[in-house]
Amino acid sequence: MSQFVVIATPTSVEKSECPNEPELFKQLQTWVDGYVQLVPQAYQEKYRIATNEDGKPKGLPHTMHIMGHELVGTIVFAGISNNTEHCGCVGMPEEEADKLVEDLKSLMH
Repeated sequence: MSQFVVIATPTSVEKSECPNEPELFKQLQTWVDGYVQLVPQAYQEKYRIATNEDGKPKGLPHTMHIMGHELVGTIVFAGISNNTEHCGCVGMPEEEADKLVEDLKSLMH
């Protein structure tokens, strides 16, 4: 069964299939186009948020304001894993990703 993450950019929010946990961190780096920074708080207590660590200094465009954080550039929402060996992120079922896409669209700009 496929697992998904939700990817938000300054212009869109969509789901994307994600690799298994050991490969997910490398894919996160590709999606955010740089070093990954995980937002300390979980969104809705069940999602990790990954951003580009250097996004603000690089002047990446604003994507959304969430939980007191201004997030810029490409943002990836993933499920939370108890296995911190591989960044603590996992994919989520497709139906959950679809719902999260709709929730996040309302937070855009």
